[in-house]
Amino acid sequence: MNLISLIMLSASMLLGLLSAQPVPEPADTGDVFTDPDALLAAVAERDRRTPVLSADVRHVTLQSLAGDTQTREGRLILATDWTDLGPSGDPARRFSVKFDRLIVDERVRDERREYTFDGIWLTERIPEDRQFNKWQLTPPGERLDPFARMAGAPFWVPVGQDPARVRAVAEPEVLETTDWLEGEPMPAGLARHVEGAVQLRLTPREGTGFDEDWAEIRIWFERERLIPILYAAIEPTGDQQIAILTGASTDAIINPAVFDTTTPGADEGWDVVIQTYRGD
Repeated sequence: MNLISLIMLSASMLLGLLSAQPVPEPADTGDVFTDPDALLAAVAERDRRTPVLSADVRHVTLQSLAGDTQTREGRLILATDWTDLGPSGDPARRFSVKFDRLIVDERVRDERREYTFDGIWLTERIPEDRQFNKWQLTPPGERLDPFARMAGAPFWVPVGQDPARVRAVAEPEVLETTDWLEGEPMPAGLARHVEGAVQLRLTPREGTGFDEDWAEIRIWFERERLIPILYAAIEPTGDQQIAILTGASTDAIINPAVFDTTTPGADEGWDVVIQTYRGD
């Protein structure tokens, strides 16, 4: 799985999981933390409240057969605007992810990669190489809700929309917090990071197409705010994509400029590659 697809879908997934406002206390709080449908409904409610998130992010790729580990560290900013709906009723979703450090098998080096999605265009900046790549992900006049097109892409999780949409393609379960983390070759400190959190596992249903890409997807939510703090996507091969969020804020004031996907000018010294919309 390429890093561009990973960032596109992992970030867009978070947009549907966060809210800038606190969630009202359910009548039976136990249901939210034991019943998958109640949890999905509570998370979906947050998606309707103009969510905003800024957080430090650590993305880890584990290749089971080769035994290789690659980690990128950086900062992400995400936003959803439910007052700005597209033709199909989807909200405006945008994100910016800026990595500044790469760790490969314990070797650390500074390496910047910047990804921005404005609802139509996805851009990748590699400042050291003066490389700028840009993809149009939706036809002119339309807008992409990343939740709608997730086949073959990492972190495909349409959580945050209608829970029935989730159940149509995956079986949800609420599991013990440390399930799967114990005894696995995981990045250090994950069990402590999710202490007290609630874990949701999604297993793609056979025949949906998503079962060919993923064996399972797991998300850990902070209980008080229902903010996702860890998620992992496991491929049928055993390879894993893990994202760890720390220092999350849901009340940050976002400068719209962080979602700017403007192409650099011809005189700015960038190697520019642009791909217009090509359909599904």
